[in-house]
Amino acid sequence: MLMGSVNITLKDQVKNFDEGVTKPYIRAHYFWNMEFSPKEEIKGDYNIVAKGTTSLIAKEVKLETLIKYLQVIGSFPEMIQTIDLKKLNDLLTDILEIESLTKSQEQLRSEAEVASMQAQQAQKFQQATELIKAASGGHIDPMMLQSLLGTNK
Repeated sequence: MLMGSVNITLKDQVKNFDEGVTKPYIRAHYFWNMEFSPKEEIKGDYNIVAKGTTSLIAKEVKLETLIKYLQVIGSFPEMIQTIDLKKLNDLLTDILEIESLTKSQEQLRSEAEVASMQAQQAQKFQQATELIKAASGGHIDPMMLQSLLGTNK
């Protein structure tokens, strides 16, 4: 309820800004262009429509609908698998305007490559360790381990 009342106050402020600042400012530019602009192609009848509150309300309604949808889907685990999580994430970050929090495809690819390389190195190390254990009867010499790790102390 508190968030709803905060949104009402914000909507009122945006509407007041639209009506008191945006519309008069654009209207003044319009009339100036009608009177003084040498470009005949821009002259004509226009209606100034400030859409700050409209877009704010549309985003809020879209978010509420999406949240209700996710609540319903959450009740049915078999339906969760039908959702494209990438598109859902894109939609949520767009509505909430938090795109900067999500990783790009490039970042995801490079992280996957790094993880893959680390897994391969760990597997090679494990195989080398097993070979050394087998060759030495279960005992690993510290010097051999250092050479295997590539460290020189």
